[in-house]
Amino acid sequence: MPDTIYSFLQRRENLEKQEFLVDQTNYQLQNPPELSDFDRVMPATFYADPLMIIRRFTKHRPTVATLISEDAEVPISRPQFALNEETLSRAKLGKKYAWKGADMDLLQKLNNPHTTPALRTLIENEFFGTVAGLVPAIYDKSKLLTVPVALTGSTTFTDPISGVQFALSYADALVAEHMPIPLTAGARWNQPTTCTPLQNWQDHAEAIYYNSTNPLGMYPAYVFLNRVNFLRARDSNEAKIAYLRELGNSTSGTPDFSGLTIPEPYFEGMIARRVNPRGTCKVVQLDAKISEEQTNGTILDKFLMAVDGNTDYYFFGWDGYIERAFTPPVESMGAGGGIYIVNGQKTDDIPHRYWTAAAANFVPIVRDPRMIAARKVV
Repeated sequence: MPDTIYSFLQRRENLEKQEFLVDQTNYQLQNPPELSDFDRVMPATFYADPLMIIRRFTKHRPTVATLISEDAEVPISRPQFALNEETLSRAKLGKKYAWKGADMDLLQKLNNPHTTPALRTLIENEFFGTVAGLVPAIYDKSKLLTVPVALTGSTTFTDPISGVQFALSYADALVAEHMPIPLTAGARWNQPTTCTPLQNWQDHAEAIYYNSTNPLGMYPAYVFLNRVNFLRARDSNEAKIAYLRELGNSTSGTPDFSGLTIPEPYFEGMIARRVNPRGTCKVVQLDAKISEEQTNGTILDKFLMAVDGNTDYYFFGWDGYIERAFTPPVESMGAGGGIYIVNGQKTDDIPHRYWTAAAANFVPIVRDPRMIAARKVV
């Protein structure tokens, strides 16, 4: 019978069970049965080697062939945007669980010959589930590091526990027309009588479709914003006037807005028609948040749309335009798998300590930096 959590987890058959559950959890997070809108635009992907990421994201925009003379050499097509090791700047994400006295109590029950098979299975599943539960923490951290790229084209994050900083920027590859300056004064969306959010969205989307600098040639497929700014836009005078006009009501003179509230599904349609007049566009109110432990042991909840002061933005998106790309850490020794799991112990001191840690290398990769399109509205 194993006398420690470590010896129990390190048994060959138990290592296989752990690896299976971790791989299964990892697969489900990368391929959820029902994709959320967030996972559609920022999917989690896995690359067996960092060099594959670099190769995957060396972008050659489709261009026509070059006219050459009979004996001339064919010119080489140059990439519009290429990643390198410096740009890649991978982050290493890790999560550790320290096995506690209560876990040792469960182990003693597991070792008790009088423990029923049903209880024995429950205890084993509790141990293996704790190990597999480390994986979602890594995925949640990847979201925290990725959303700022969608909002500003860069991310700079200092971890509150380790103090390690992660920085990545696509600033040199951004298109100015796709990242308009923040709204000011009466144009801000918290000024309901003077702001024009529908026109802001329309002008922004048209600039993405065509501008004189570097047009993308397609309209956004998604608009992401938090609920506060969705309601600010809906309750603006501009939106109410547009709504009354669509219903065929007169808006001459001074319209009476008393008691007028635009139904949310209808307003989502108003936004979609402005943003993508040639297709479909989904409006997503993103108020998801994650919980992050701080250096003093407290837990701080962070909204994804408000990381490190990046508040009151909306951003446009397309399916898969930013990848949350994972690669195995060096400790995996090329063993593969999206998340590396290791069990450890320290028995040369009192009390003995046992733990399980999960790790993976990660980097947010933008498919085409021209797709980074956002604006601060307050």
